[in-house]
Amino acid sequence: MRRVGKFTIPAQWVAEMRPEVTRVMGMCGVIRAEHFMHTNEVEYWAYCYRFREVSLGEVTPTYRWLFTAEGDVWCEECDRGHR
Repeated sequence: MRRVGKFTIPAQWVAEMRPEVTRVMGMCGVIRAEHFMHTNEVEYWAYCYRFREVSLGEVTPTYRWLFTAEGDVWCEECDRGHR
């Protein structure tokens, strides 16, 4: 099973250890993280049971995490070419 994807989180959220970040990290096995200075974001590549399965050779999908005031968390796959 290859439920792999990538997503970005504002670096400030990571530094502040915001609850949203810790909840997402609790659902993921991070395999790569890179801080982009020009956008001040951290891009993560991770395995997550909430990501769809991808085939070998398929482009790794990009996701965005969404949060509600009630504490619900889910992710959506971004359209190609959109982060």
